Amino acid sequence: MPLTVWSGHTEQIPQIPAGARLTARLRAAAGCRVRDAGSTVVQAARDLHLSWPTVMDAFREAAGEVTRAPLPEVVVLGIDETRRGRPRWEQNPETGKWQLTRDRWHTGFVDALGSGGLLGQVEGRTVADVLAWLSTTPLTWRKNIRHVAIDMSAAYRAAIRTGLPDAIVVVDHFHVVQLANKMLSLVRRRTTAEIRGRRGRATDPEWKARRRLLRNREDLTDEQFAKMWNPLLDEGKVGLRT
Repeated sequence: MPLTVWSGHTEQIPQIPAGARLTARLRAAAGCRVRDAGSTVVQAARDLHLSWPTVMDAFREAAGEVTRAPLPEVVVLGIDETRRGRPRWEQNPETGKWQLTRDRWHTGFVDALGSGGLLGQVEGRTVADVLAWLSTTPLTWRKNIRHVAIDMSAAYRAAIRTGLPDAIVVVDHFHVVQLANKMLSLVRRRTTAEIRGRRGRATDPEWKARRRLLRNREDLTDEQFAKMWNPLLDEGKVGLRT
C-alpha cells in the first residue's frame, strides 16, 4: 500500500494571517481607538471584547506609525509645560542625598500655526531638556522655524536663543492677558488696603466688581459696564484711572 504524506496547509488572507486570532482590521481599529479617539486601553478592550495586552500591543503599533513619521514643516513652534503626576525622589546610597528621579513637569512642543498637533514631549522644563529634544530634529527642520511662542519662561527663552538663534520669540496671547489680570488684581487689593486700611470686604464696590474687571469691554453690555464702573468712580481714588 503506497504511503501518502500530507503537508499541513492553513488558508490565509491579508486581513487574517496564518495563526491569527483576530483580523488586522480589528487590531488596527483597537490601536486607533486609543491613539486617535482618546480612549483608554481598558475602555477599548472592554468595548471590542479584547484582552488588555492585545489592545496595548495594537496601540504601540499604531503609535509607532506616528512617532516614526517625519516631523511636518513648522513655521511657528509652540513650547509649554505640562504637569503630569507627582515627582519621585530617591536617596543616593553613597552620598545619602535625595535626588529627583522623576519630574512631574513635562515640556511639550506643538505646531502653533499649522495643525496644532503635538510634535514631541520630554520630561523636565529646563534649558537642557528643551535643547535635548531640539537636537533630535533635523537641522533643515529647525531652520524653517520663524517664530517660537512661549509663556514668558526664562528657561525656554534661553533654550531658544541657543537652539533656534534665528527664530523670533513671542509670548502667546493667553499668558499676556493672564499677567495683566494678575497685575490688575494686585493693584486693586493694594489700593483697597491703602485707602481703607484693611482687606477688601464683600460690601466694597471693588470687591463686587472683581470678576467683571477681568473681562473684556466687548464682552460686557452697556448696562453691565455702567453697573460696575459708576460705583467705582463714586468711591474716589479706588476707582480712578492713573
